[in-house]
Amino acid sequence: MSLQISENCQAILLLTAPLMVGKVGARAELLKQSEYSDLTRFLVQEGFQPSDLLRPQSPALRQAENLFGLGRLTRLVGRGFQLAQALDYWSARSIWVVSRADARYPKRVKSRLKHEAPPVMYGCGDLDLVDNGGLAVVGSRDADDEMLSYAQRAGERAASAGRALISGGAKGVDSAAMDGAEALGGIVCNVMAEGLAQAAISRRFRDGLQERRTLLISPYDPSSGFNVGHAIARNKFIFALADVGLVVNSDLERGGTWAGAIEQLRKLHFVTLYIRSSGKRSAGLDALLREGALPWPEPEDGQALEALFAAQPNDSKAAANASYQGHLDFKIAAGTSSGVSDAVLDAVRPVSMVKESPSDSGALEEGAPNSSTTTAKPPLVEAPSGPRIELKQAMFATFERLIRQVLHTPKKAAQIADELDLNQIQTRNWLDRLVAKGVIEKKKSDATYRLAA
Repeated sequence: MSLQISENCQAILLLTAPLMVGKVGARAELLKQSEYSDLTRFLVQEGFQPSDLLRPQSPALRQAENLFGLGRLTRLVGRGFQLAQALDYWSARSIWVVSRADARYPKRVKSRLKHEAPPVMYGCGDLDLVDNGGLAVVGSRDADDEMLSYAQRAGERAASAGRALISGGAKGVDSAAMDGAEALGGIVCNVMAEGLAQAAISRRFRDGLQERRTLLISPYDPSSGFNVGHAIARNKFIFALADVGLVVNSDLERGGTWAGAIEQLRKLHFVTLYIRSSGKRSAGLDALLREGALPWPEPEDGQALEALFAAQPNDSKAAANASYQGHLDFKIAAGTSSGVSDAVLDAVRPVSMVKESPSDSGALEEGAPNSSTTTAKPPLVEAPSGPRIELKQAMFATFERLIRQVLHTPKKAAQIADELDLNQIQTRNWLDRLVAKGVIEKKKSDATYRLAA
């Protein structure tokens, strides 16, 4: 079954997401967060939706091109084939994706981060778990047995109180706290900085996902690998989803735990932040105490922890649950569409293979005539006609049409994959199907493919 997302979400993915499949990502010049904010500001002011950019020659696309240089947005929204691949890959792993324009986008992230909330968020598990709050537990990867036991007990307390345990899933303190909550059947929200696609099919989380008590969530592409910046930045998402925060251990003035805690104390103020108050002293924790963190009252059981939650300031609770409709927001999309919309599939073409004529450089300026209507070459892939077919069949049919044009000279599979910006494994699979179908031939002597005679 294909992943269902709104047309607005499709457009936002095309503009901002790398759309990795496995370890392969796009080389497209994606919109940065600040650029996406500029674009949404323009669209809102002009009364457009992101989905309006999906229609070729739409007024929204013609006008928006002026913000980023001619052709950039067209190339991005022309990645429909790659989007279809990514959706198929995510769907096979039960990964969902929501955009800021969707009603199910995490309310706590949107209300607390406001215009800095990521354009899209990915996840696996019951999305209804995301806005229930809970206890955030963070700490260093390098933790001794005493610290790990402490973190595990914190997770157990959260589960006993019926509160979710929210953490980053990294080795060390994060994983220990999650283990404690999971051992008692508690709810766990794992905010991931990397590897969501792998975690979604991991035996480690299988039972929790099936029993709807584990949620994996990330603002980063499901296939993204380790990135120091991502690891540090994800702490604000952990605290944004929580009611109370606890730092078990931290280095002094270095590391992601320190950076996230300082950001929380000095700037964000999403939750009341506590530090471990028993066991070995720590220069990092002592410094956080001076910055305004509070000593953890060491609740003895779930009931005592629940009393701590009840004592939290009401204004913090209200801010977490408030809806945010800022100047960079669109009208929330309530509906969904199955798989990739017709507008996206119609726009699929390897735009990187078509060089723009220098004479067309000002064609899309406001008020200027669009010369493409009279002089442009026909698209490499014509819009599909007739009844809509299954997504995988549509993808393969599109690939076949591309191959008939790409193989004007013999090429190897790797060259074809690179030229079409596709995953090599998927490319070889489709090439084999076309060989069996008699559309192309493979020359064994040099492993090149050519059109059948």
